[in-house]
Amino acid sequence: MAVTLLVSCTPAEPTAVRLNDDGSVDFVSCRGVDDVATATATTTFRVNGDGIIDQSTATEVELEPTIDQLVAGESIEFVGLPSEWDRLDISVESNGAGDSAYAYAERNKLKIGEWHWMDDGAILPTGSRCDIDAS
Repeated sequence: MAVTLLVSCTPAEPTAVRLNDDGSVDFVSCRGVDDVATATATTTFRVNGDGIIDQSTATEVELEPTIDQLVAGESIEFVGLPSEWDRLDISVESNGAGDSAYAYAERNKLKIGEWHWMDDGAILPTGSRCDIDAS
């Protein structure tokens, strides 16, 4: 008897995050977002040792100053995040039907000063990376 396993993969978002030594986080997307409605970073904790994120621990920080558009390859910085967290979710949402961008990261997998791409460690890396302007 032969068993066939079908696997479906969702392409990784062409985005990256970098944890800085001052606790701020940089975010970049290889796709631009026009007419930005919101840009937020949310931190959460795992509780009870079960590995599950507890949404009641969420702390959300909006990007300051706000931006009208996210330029592809241009880094933006989120400051004012809590000093401790387990998971980070970043979302840049469009007002219209345009693209939005997102990323998430587990704190224990980030190294200070190094970019972490969404396809790092993926079974089928997308190769969707771009040059980063982190000026």
